[in-house]
Amino acid sequence: MASNDRNKKPAASAPQFMDNVVIENNNEVVTTTTTTKRSYRVVDNNIQAANEEEPAENTKTAKNNIEIGKKKGNTALYSFIDDWYGTPYRYGGDSRKGIDCSAFVRELCSEVYGARLQRTSAAQFEETEYISDADLLKEGDLVFFKIRSRNISHVGLYLGDGKFVHSSRSKGVVISSLEDAYWSRYYAGGGKIK
Repeated sequence: MASNDRNKKPAASAPQFMDNVVIENNNEVVTTTTTTKRSYRVVDNNIQAANEEEPAENTKTAKNNIEIGKKKGNTALYSFIDDWYGTPYRYGGDSRKGIDCSAFVRELCSEVYGARLQRTSAAQFEETEYISDADLLKEGDLVFFKIRSRNISHVGLYLGDGKFVHSSRSKGVVISSLEDAYWSRYYAGGGKIK
């Protein structure tokens, strides 16, 4: 073997995971059941498929639903959504420059319903009356998700017909459907504001 060959490093390749391989990340252990050639990223100390994106209605459909909502009666709610729609997501943010999910829901509930909520999605979950069946949700109920851990990590406000408004990490303030595969996979339940 030539001396040049000994000093060469092997070419980097895409991560390849096989079923039941354990990956350790900041003292958390994740067992994968995914096969090769899929890229992953670490988000908030959790491993997540890199191409997994939070689905939302397209802007035209959402704006149409907002207008329909205004005509149905709750003009304060849908005017609030219209004003904030498209505001970017920013972790810890609470302004139009960027807002996270719990701050958005907190602001919405304060402005529209006069309700005072805690700052985090987990704390908001604790102060609601739990609703396990999504079919029992009513407009104004909160919807909770366990996306990045076993704990509540995301919140939105239910609008009816399976739709909810929230501040999505990938899209900002949007309307999404509980029936989307992504959201139904992480759905943890709803809550009525006490």
